[in-house]
Amino acid sequence: MVASSLTSTEQIKRVQDKEKLNTTYKDEIPASIGESLSASIEKATSEGGNRIIGIVSTNPGVLLGDTTGLDLATKFKPVALSGRVLVKVTNEGGEIKVGDPIALSSTPGRGMKATTTRAIVGTALEDFSGAEGKILVFVNLAAAKLDASISGGTIVDGVGESSFWSVEDVTGRIKFISAGVDLNDQEIVNVKAIRGSAAKWSIDEWGRMVVADLEVRGTAKIGSPDKRTGITLYDETTGAPYCLSVVSGAQKTTAGECGTPIVVSTPEPEAPAEPETPAPSEVPAEAPAVEVAPESTPEAPTEPTQTPETPVATTPEPEPTVVEAPAPEPTPELAPAEPTPAVADPAPVAVESQP
Repeated sequence: MVASSLTSTEQIKRVQDKEKLNTTYKDEIPASIGESLSASIEKATSEGGNRIIGIVSTNPGVLLGDTTGLDLATKFKPVALSGRVLVKVTNEGGEIKVGDPIALSSTPGRGMKATTTRAIVGTALEDFSGAEGKILVFVNLAAAKLDASISGGTIVDGVGESSFWSVEDVTGRIKFISAGVDLNDQEIVNVKAIRGSAAKWSIDEWGRMVVADLEVRGTAKIGSPDKRTGITLYDETTGAPYCLSVVSGAQKTTAGECGTPIVVSTPEPEAPAEPETPAPSEVPAEAPAVEVAPESTPEAPTEPTQTPETPVATTPEPEPTVVEAPAPEPTPELAPAEPTPAVADPAPVAVESQP
């Protein structure tokens, strides 16, 4: 189908390209919008599948052209928008069965069995198993729907698909059935982590790699001048880890894994015991001698008599007087006694008695 109106400039282009249109475009081919000429069509290919508009018809049932004001003598090709149309096909997508969606092949103007979700021109109404030919197709421009033809990664006819991929509905992850991914010498960027099959190896988001076996065909560097470290080895007898490092050019073995801080259990110092201070012995002070006055003996009560009472002079009891004992004087040291000189006994004196 062509545009409903053309400008004078475009009409001149149409006249100039009349011979090209008549010799290049044939019947029974998928057509797409042309890029070099406004409001024109050309043979459709898989590369320009997004511009497909229909199939050039050989025997249109209803020709829409007279009401557009265009001169049909210019041999414009009628493009089928709906209905049954013969289409030239190839076996590029495999054998065609009734009901298979027909998409664009790599050969310009040829259709094939749809194998991806690219745009389709219609649905096959006939089987086809040859290399190239014509089949009847019901025109229906849409995108291929392969869900009904594939179940669990297996084609309904029993042929396994080797390179088909799927997307999980819940997680959104892309899964491949059996084939690998060829990145064609390109990089993988912004990867958070990589996990191997059956968790045999992994690279986490911190760059830590865990593998079963490591083979280095070149040189290996452990640590750096700024981050000095060693290699953790395990004792063959006890299985305990030891860190093998180099200190001042000599090998050093430290118990524990490399990078693990060594914790030395230091007993907490006990607080020094406070010396026992003997309680000051109290020297009993000599109690002062207290002179106590003799208590007066109270008189026995007498029976009251009828005689008038004579006041009796009572002697008040004397208050006890406290006398402080004199402080003990220090005992003088005895000087060594000097020897007393011997004194001769006096001679007896005769006394004469008087008669």
